[in-house]
Amino acid sequence: YQRRVHGGRLSFADAEEPLRLPVEKLNGRQGYVQSKWVSEVLLENAGRFMEGRRKAGDAPCFSVFRPGAVTGHSKTGACNIGDTINRCIIGFSLLKSAPPLPPAAQVDMSPVDWVAGSIAGLTLQNCGLEDYTGPHPRSCPVYTLDNGLSLTYDKLLDALRANSRPIACPATYDAWMAELRAALDHEAKDAGAGKHPNPLGDLLGALAANAPVFGSTACKKHMEHLAQRGYPTPPVTAELLGIYLRKFVQHGALPSV
Repeated sequence: YQRRVHGGRLSFADAEEPLRLPVEKLNGRQGYVQSKWVSEVLLENAGRFMEGRRKAGDAPCFSVFRPGAVTGHSKTGACNIGDTINRCIIGFSLLKSAPPLPPAAQVDMSPVDWVAGSIAGLTLQNCGLEDYTGPHPRSCPVYTLDNGLSLTYDKLLDALRANSRPIACPATYDAWMAELRAALDHEAKDAGAGKHPNPLGDLLGALAANAPVFGSTACKKHMEHLAQRGYPTPPVTAELLGIYLRKFVQHGALPSV
């Protein structure tokens, strides 16, 4: 008897996050997000088939994990430096400027050690469950692993400033885009200016089309359930940002301060 585990990010899920997200929510979403929905449906359909073959007392035959924006290790800072959230932190720091976005928007940052530990630990726990109970009391445990204790956008910028990364906010998004384009043009013309190339250059087309959108489900029901199972949500602090920034310096993505 084998257990199936699926992990994928459905970033448009609402705070209560139902097991089955209505297909209408896929309208206008990028293919990456749509593929996560399809994979969950395929797994759920397979689970229904397996239900008829389960023995009394068997553990649920599969689990769904929905991680948010996975960031670096909370102790070492080890990370995928090319992830979007890392590009934003590095890009804002190099530019010394950040776009004027909704200040209360939560910028999801889920340390990889918490995400990986939760997935592995919960999966092993579920293998010993005779009767799963949780936010979705049925044969498919679903876990939301975005970080409801992430910083809001304005607090994130404050945390960067607290780590000696001065960052201003222009009055308009167009003004910020003009600053970014000017900095990228300067990099292209001056070879010395490219010692720390701004990684937002690779996202210029997307940034020109739309302002970045940050968010987190911050579902208290899921957070409470994870804590009960031994995986409390880790708070994002200025100290954690400092660990990440030092790792970016080690990678050569940022100058030291």
